[in-house]
Amino acid sequence: APLSERLKGTTMPVMIIAGAHDPLAPPEESKAILKARPDARFEFLPGSGHYPMLEEPKVVAKLIAGLVKEI
Repeated sequence: APLSERLKGTTMPVMIIAGAHDPLAPPEESKAILKARPDARFEFLPGSGHYPMLEEPKVVAKLIAGLVKEI
């Protein structure tokens, strides 16, 4: 099942980190998850591709740390 379908019944916090230059999972596809989980956080990284955790590790770490603080 698509990720958006699997997330519908979950209660865990969800954050989507999308790279603007991702040819495998364009941001438009990532936004589809928001329909299943409108409470999800959507973070758009204009300087990243498919691997934002490798391309912008400090930015991604800060985003994840912020999410963890909210839990």
